Amino acid sequence: MRKLVLVREATPLIVVAAFLVAATLASGFSNATGSQSAPADAIKRFNRQTLQTVRGVTIHQVFDPVSRTVSASANGRPLKDGVYKIVNGGSIRVKGGIIVWDAFGVISKLNSGDYQALGMMGA
Repeated sequence: MRKLVLVREATPLIVVAAFLVAATLASGFSNATGSQSAPADAIKRFNRQTLQTVRGVTIHQVFDPVSRTVSASANGRPLKDGVYKIVNGGSIRVKGGIIVWDAFGVISKLNSGDYQALGMMGA
């Protein structure tokens, strides 16, 4: 009978301890999954860069950190769908005014949350 009383008194403490351990582990995993945000100054520098095509068209690019997309425009209008060769030897693929692929892998890195890639485009 005495053991049963001790178990009843200890059960809430065990439940609380288990909850705290689970909450601590969950917060550690969410921080380890790369939920970082893009630094504002890196985005500003990236958005000031332009790309020059081999045909002489200047492309303005703008990174949206919420959707992790890079829009592309020339002469104030979104670029048409297609592949554009860049004077630095690379190329970009545009669909719906959004750069969906580039030869150097910058877009795929940005899509995965690697914001160090903000310094790579147009270099």
